[in-house]
Amino acid sequence: RLQPATAFLQPATTLQRRLQPATAFLQPATAFLQPATTLQRRLQPATAFLQPATTLQRRLQPATAFLQPATAFLQPATAFLQPATTLQRRMQPATAFRQRLQPATTLL
Repeated sequence: RLQPATAFLQPATTLQRRLQPATAFLQPATAFLQPATTLQRRLQPATAFLQPATTLQRRLQPATAFLQPATAFLQPATAFLQPATTLQRRMQPATAFRQRLQPATTLL
């Protein structure tokens, strides 16, 4: 009675025997990849969180490219104004002192 079932299963058993070396070969690779798969699963929430920011960055690229020449143009102007800004900071105490003297100057 079991003969038809055995005959039916024979090709599958033969195939399994033929696949054994490949299975043995792939097992270490699977074990090696397991931590990476686990890490990928752990990183999924972070990836999902960063997705909108990445999309926004892609959308902003044309604007960034457009503004780059303006930034390059403004750099010399900023460098030119730096000494004046420093001077203004140095003069603040004198300006404050002059403002306190203002009522006395008006009185004279």
